[in-house]
Amino acid sequence: MINIKKNILTNNQIKYLSYLISLVPAALIAGAFIADLIASFCAIFFLYISVKEKLKIIYSYWIVKLLILFCIYLILKSIINSEEFHSILRSFFYIRYVLFSLLICYIYNLNPKFSKIFFKILTLTLITLSIHAYLIHFFNFDLLRMNFNQINIEQNFSLIYNQWNVPFDYRISGLFYSESVLGSYVEKILPIYLGLVFLNKKSAKYYLLSIVFLFLIIISGERSSIALSILFLITFFFTYETNLKGKVNLILIFLLIFVFVFSNPNLKKRIVDNTFFNITEKIIHLNQDEEILKKDELNKLNKNDQFFQNIYLFIKEKLKINIFSLGHQGHFISAFKIFINNPLFGIGIKNFRYECKKPEYKDIYSCTTHPHNTYMQLLAETGIIGFLFIFTIFTFLSYKIFTIIFFRKIRKKLSNHFKCFLLGVFINFWPLVPTGSFFNNWISICYFLSLGFFLGEIYKNISQNKI
Repeated sequence: MINIKKNILTNNQIKYLSYLISLVPAALIAGAFIADLIASFCAIFFLYISVKEKLKIIYSYWIVKLLILFCIYLILKSIINSEEFHSILRSFFYIRYVLFSLLICYIYNLNPKFSKIFFKILTLTLITLSIHAYLIHFFNFDLLRMNFNQINIEQNFSLIYNQWNVPFDYRISGLFYSESVLGSYVEKILPIYLGLVFLNKKSAKYYLLSIVFLFLIIISGERSSIALSILFLITFFFTYETNLKGKVNLILIFLLIFVFVFSNPNLKKRIVDNTFFNITEKIIHLNQDEEILKKDELNKLNKNDQFFQNIYLFIKEKLKINIFSLGHQGHFISAFKIFINNPLFGIGIKNFRYECKKPEYKDIYSCTTHPHNTYMQLLAETGIIGFLFIFTIFTFLSYKIFTIIFFRKIRKKLSNHFKCFLLGVFINFWPLVPTGSFFNNWISICYFLSLGFFLGEIYKNISQNKI
């Protein structure tokens, strides 16, 4: 039996830490800097108390050990391979996110009031975010800027009045403004929120609020976040231990999403029409000089390049589709080429943006800041070894969900809030969607915030012999 409730902190310290962690979701809206500052402080504080008070038990779970080994691997790899300074710096300090999640796990088990504090602040944060975003979506009115001259009741149904006014790439970013991450933010936070609703046994109005927050993801127009949210709902539908009424309610939510998207011209254009266009769009036409250059490059292909070219031609000519879009497809192919040339250790964190400019990888759609997929990025930048650390965790999560779905005894034994925390981490590691950079500060905090609650519930279940 594992028990991590060793109280080495004063009541005030526990309370202050509970509130500090609870402010992270609000800080993420303000930007990565404040949230990262809080996460870094939490990491340093936890490292200090865990060493001073010998909290070895908190490091005992295999996922924690694996993540620490992953961080050590990143550090050693960057030093041994003499990587760029920014890669070494990123590698050295990445462990702060693991320590941040461990402090969440520790406080979650130490303070019975923590879940209630976090829930109240998160509810207020999401309500504020919702009011602001829905006013922009339906009325083109920014509550913070108070510009009454721009209010337009027809804002989101312009196709009914004039079909040519419908924007092709419609998005709502809300309080994030220039950063189009509203959907990504809510998609990563919502499983935690729903888990806390179950944990704190809240009334039906909070389940309705969860639906309101869910539709924030839809109006954001972020297709990856929408896909992951639907994945969350589907897996939750099969793991949720409830009566027939509960299952019917989940089906009704799916129908509401479907009606909401197809009845709104802007959303339909972005989510359905634009997606179909991206998957089926053709490569841009090259001018004559570029065509000659392209043919010359193809003649110089080595075996690996020819292998990729065959895959590319099969997708384009036989299946006649793109992998998400021409841009994403180019990024993935470029990342995989880099991995083939650097299979064990990769090229170093944050180095894809420089490596993809080299002649052997450069193509029309090949170069960007990162490959826009977690596992392609891990392969290219950390090699097969770094990839296997994270993929092992994803495999375990998949297996755990499989057992919950197909074994009713396990499904009944585990709480619904545990399932929400589990699924929250699972969708973060889902491989079949475009994603942000795995090593981005903002995204890392979102990932490890979710992981902290999952680990907290894992340790609680182990101490109670439930798993």
